[in-house]
Amino acid sequence: MVTVANRVTIRNRVALGRVASRGDAAGKPGRGTFILALFLIILAIPVYFFIGTIKLSPYRVVLLVMFIPTVLMLLAGKLGPFRLCDLMVLLFSGWGTLALFVNHDFDFALQPGGILIVETVGPYALARYCIRGARQFEVFARTLFWLIVAILPFAIYENITSHNPILALFGSFASTFAVVEKPPRWGLDQAQGPFEHPILFGVYCGTVFGLALYVIGGKYRRMRRYLPPGTVAVALATSLSSGALTALITQTLVATWDRMTRSLARRWAIIGSVLGAMYVFIDLLSTRTPIEVFINYFTFNYENSYNRILIWRYGTAEVGRHPLFGIGLSDWERAYYMSPSTDMFWLLQAMQYGLPAAIFLAIAVIYIIAKLSKIDGLDAQTVEYRMGMLVAMLGFVVAGWTVDLWGAIYCLFFFFLGAAVWLFDVPPRASTPASDTLRKAAGSLAAKSV
Repeated sequence: MVTVANRVTIRNRVALGRVASRGDAAGKPGRGTFILALFLIILAIPVYFFIGTIKLSPYRVVLLVMFIPTVLMLLAGKLGPFRLCDLMVLLFSGWGTLALFVNHDFDFALQPGGILIVETVGPYALARYCIRGARQFEVFARTLFWLIVAILPFAIYENITSHNPILALFGSFASTFAVVEKPPRWGLDQAQGPFEHPILFGVYCGTVFGLALYVIGGKYRRMRRYLPPGTVAVALATSLSSGALTALITQTLVATWDRMTRSLARRWAIIGSVLGAMYVFIDLLSTRTPIEVFINYFTFNYENSYNRILIWRYGTAEVGRHPLFGIGLSDWERAYYMSPSTDMFWLLQAMQYGLPAAIFLAIAVIYIIAKLSKIDGLDAQTVEYRMGMLVAMLGFVVAGWTVDLWGAIYCLFFFFLGAAVWLFDVPPRASTPASDTLRKAAGSLAAKSV
């Protein structure tokens, strides 16, 4: 006899069967698992080469090879229902490419426009293809965590000696990134690791903190569960990046609130209301904007703080002058003593590609975070996975206000966006007669023991 619960289960399995193979839908390793681990590993390989005038790296090669099949599957609905976030990522890359052609000659805009599409849609669609269940998500989290564990000794060595052994090793046989000249902080050198700047290494570590706490550490009990996120925090600290440390502090506070208030109803609405009230309070009482106050108190020194405030002021003025298509890759107007670097990822998207592109990207991020927050009927393990993803996304959001994301970390950001969507397709737990019987028996036993 087919019960109502069985019909629900059958329907869910049929729906997931349209998404991927039966093994992948069930969360078992599939053909995408190898590509998933490979892509994450080569993101941390700091080499590049040229074919003609096109600069390529190992991760760009993977994205180019996988781009057409994964995007076609995404558009055809074979990677799950086509959602608003999918559309917004496509619109963001499309508008950004259009803005480049509007602001520059065709020959100049062709290569950066193509790279923008490949490095935006490519990692997003690849994540949608590779991560279709809990097992692939665990591979995702564990690969990133163990990469950080492997990099950590070299980062500590770099802190102490100012020598980057990773870049030196790869530079002995291939083209690699230059070691960034930066002033020491607290008597230590800022660890750059295998990336183009210490800021990027800090953001890389920070985005894994939530996964280390909820996905990897969640398997353990008591104090042992905090060893993986603690390891990630130490690795992040070697970057000595104020933006990354700010993101880590924010993630830690949110995770602490989550642990302390699990029995509290509407706990996220409460903290949201508190933050909203703080924003209004600062806006009313301060002569600076709340964003400028935030920037001022979450940087290492006054010079960095003042520079970021100037970036915000000159950058928003640039957006006001070019709201539709931005300025492309042209130089922006600023004080003569300011660096051309724009250490605000979210602002930079509006500056380069216009407000529509920035809005498309904001909608994609907000949609994913809101959708994750509202999923009901998940089992305990999947709830932990969801929370780990939310904390990771929060790290990206906060870091993006104080640093720029480019290169491998830019691709990792869009990979994270795509890596969250599998949770939307998890079928709710179906109540079965057997489970109802077990719950009743447990309730009866508890009542008798009181």
